[in-house]
Amino acid sequence: MKKAYPLLFFLTLLNMLNFVDRQLIASFANFIVPDLGLTDTQFGFLTSLAFIAFYSIMGLFMGVLADTVNRPKLIAFGVVLWSAFTALTGNAKGFVTMAIPRMFIGIGESILTPTSMSLLSDSFPEKRMGFAAGFYYMGVPIGVGISLLIAGYLGESLGWRNCFYLLGGIGLLLGLCTLLFRERPRKSLHNVEEKPSLSYISTIKIVYTLIEALKTSSALRFTILAGVLYHVVLGAAVFEQLWYVQERGFERSEIAQITGWIGVVAGMAGNLFGGVVSDWWQEKTNQGRPMFLFWLALITFPIFIYYRFAEPNTVIFWIGVVLGFFQLGCFFGLLSL
Repeated sequence: MKKAYPLLFFLTLLNMLNFVDRQLIASFANFIVPDLGLTDTQFGFLTSLAFIAFYSIMGLFMGVLADTVNRPKLIAFGVVLWSAFTALTGNAKGFVTMAIPRMFIGIGESILTPTSMSLLSDSFPEKRMGFAAGFYYMGVPIGVGISLLIAGYLGESLGWRNCFYLLGGIGLLLGLCTLLFRERPRKSLHNVEEKPSLSYISTIKIVYTLIEALKTSSALRFTILAGVLYHVVLGAAVFEQLWYVQERGFERSEIAQITGWIGVVAGMAGNLFGGVVSDWWQEKTNQGRPMFLFWLALITFPIFIYYRFAEPNTVIFWIGVVLGFFQLGCFFGLLSL
C-alpha cells in the first residue's frame, strides 16, 4: 500500500503534464494565431478534430491494451510519443505542420488515463479508489491553469516555440522516469492474480459487450450524451484567450496570468467540492451524483450567459470566469466516482 502513493503522485504529475501540453495551443492562442496567420476555422480544427479524433478512436483500444501489456512501459511510450510531438509543434511553420503533431499527441495522450486507472485499481484497495482517482483527476484543472501561467509568464520572454520545446523536453524525461516503476500484479473480480491475453476474438467480444451495454442502458447513453455536450462547451472554450484580448481589451500575457491562477485555485476547489458535495447529495436524495451536476449547471447557466455580455470591470464578469474553472473541477472530480 505504501508503494502505491509514490505511483499515485507520479501519475497525477503525468496527468498535469498531459493537460498542460494539451491546452498549450489554446493558452498561446494570442501568440500562435497571428504568428502563423491562422484563421479561426483552422485554429478550431487544431484544438479539436486534429486532436480529439485520434484521441477518442485510440482511447477505445487503449483500455484493452492496458490489460495485456506491461503498463509502466505502455505509459512511458505514450508520454514519450506525445512529448516528442509537443516539441515538434514548436517548429510548426503553418497549419499543416501544426496539425500533424496534434494527431500524434492525441494518440500518445490517449494511453495515459485508461492505463493509469488500471494501475491504480491494482495498487489501492477498492475503498480507497475514490480518493486515488479523485487525486489523479485533480491534475486536470491544475494542468489547464499551469498552461495559462506558462503562456502568461514565459510567452513574451521565451516565445511560444521555446515553451513547446521546453515542455516536450520535460515530458521526455518524465516518460523515461516512468520505467522506474514496476508492473503491479493484476487482480480479477475474485482478487486472484491473472494474466490477461489479447486476441482478435477477445477484442470483438469487448466491442460487442459495449454495443449491448449501449442498447440496454439508458443511463449509459445519457451519460455519454452529457459528456459529449459538456465537451462541446470545453471545445468552444479554447477561443477564450482570443476573446479576452480581441473583444474585452485585455493584454495577452496579463489575462493568461490572471486566468491561470484562477484556473489552478478554482479548479482545485471545484474538484474537491464536486466530490464531497455530490457524496452528500447522493446520501440525502439518492438521485445519483450526476444529478448534482445537472442542478449545478442549471443554477449557474444564467451567470454564464450574462457574463459574456458584461464589461470586464464588473463583478459578474469575474464571477463568470471563476465559475467556469470551478465547474471544470467539479466535472472531473465526479469522474472519480
